[in-house]
Amino acid sequence: MQDKAPIEWQDRAWRILQNKGQNEIDVWSAAGATAGFTLFGLTTGKKGGFLVRSLGGVGLGSVIGIASLFAYKKADEFGYVDELKKQWKQAQQ
Repeated sequence: MQDKAPIEWQDRAWRILQNKGQNEIDVWSAAGATAGFTLFGLTTGKKGGFLVRSLGGVGLGSVIGIASLFAYKKADEFGYVDELKKQWKQAQQ
């Protein structure tokens, strides 16, 4: 966006920030990255240093988070999510 007027790149940034789908991917990716860091970065492995394990965990977790979002969306499309919510509520009573 090097040769663009400020209003052009500001408009583009605003549209991305307000995009529901983009925000959803960001949340699931961040959740996966956090889980990956926790699982891989904080383990005490003999091979690879803390930095290598942490970065690998964050990258892998981010990809798994996005894949989980797609799986969740597909399950919701087929109605499995509503059924699980009903079962959860019944189990809580």
